[in-house]
Amino acid sequence: MKKILGVLGTFALVASVTPVAMAGNSDRDGAKDIAIDVKGTTLPASLGSLEYPYTAADRGLSGECEIQLQVAETGTASDHKVVSCSNAAFLRAAKSFAETLKFDPQDGGETHELLVSWSTY
Repeated sequence: MKKILGVLGTFALVASVTPVAMAGNSDRDGAKDIAIDVKGTTLPASLGSLEYPYTAADRGLSGECEIQLQVAETGTASDHKVVSCSNAAFLRAAKSFAETLKFDPQDGGETHELLVSWSTY
């Protein structure tokens, strides 16, 4: 049975956001704990589809992708692209994440950059 924990942290002085999702499987020997860390200047209202690719987690792979996106006046993310990705195993997860993000409408009309990091330990 997997347990999912979510932690959101914001830094008022730095204007940086660090949501983290962690999952662990304590029912199986050799199970790995995972973390997904999202950093950016503006916190999305909804993190959308934020997943750790199963194959990457199973192999103990870590990586990070930089995502650039435009926020529409309604708060939906558009014109999203993965600018860079340290490991191709995370490319599809980064694209899926960018497609499902929702921001506050007040953030509309702006370009945002996010750095998503996946790690196992």
